[in-house]
Amino acid sequence: MSADGGGQRALRDAAVRRLVEISDERPLTRSDVRLAAQGLGVSERSVWRWVAQAKGRVQPVGRSRFTVDAALRQRLAFWRGNVAAVHRELVQAAADGGPPAPSFATLHRAVNRALSAGELAGLRKGEFAARAHDVYGQRPPGHRNQAWESDHVEASVEVDVDGRLSSRG
Repeated sequence: MSADGGGQRALRDAAVRRLVEISDERPLTRSDVRLAAQGLGVSERSVWRWVAQAKGRVQPVGRSRFTVDAALRQRLAFWRGNVAAVHRELVQAAADGGPPAPSFATLHRAVNRALSAGELAGLRKGEFAARAHDVYGQRPPGHRNQAWESDHVEASVEVDVDGRLSSRG
């Protein structure tokens, strides 16, 4: 597959549409499918499956994803973001009769999907490490005293005192 996933997908869709048109006129041959598979850089079996899906004969198989829940987040916090330690704990729980444990790669992918780099850094090294991943604005370098900042403003306020306006500030 090329690095341009969208372009590859457009080529795939066009090829499958053309193969479906051909299959409406006559039965598809192996050479039709082989030519499309070579052009797309995939196996012939994939092309046959795509054509069957396009004709509505086969529904794509949906998979459930392993996700990080609140209990797993607690275990990650306990182990200071150590995914390997959490995985060992899940494997031990499965050996003791608990639910089956996911593979290490599955757990690692789920943690990377669910937690940001800042959250993981916070679990591993604390709040200051998490703050290093925070987004903050930075002014481009300039001359000394080019820009001044203040955090408060003194504003005049008018108050009604015995029927007269009095201002302070």
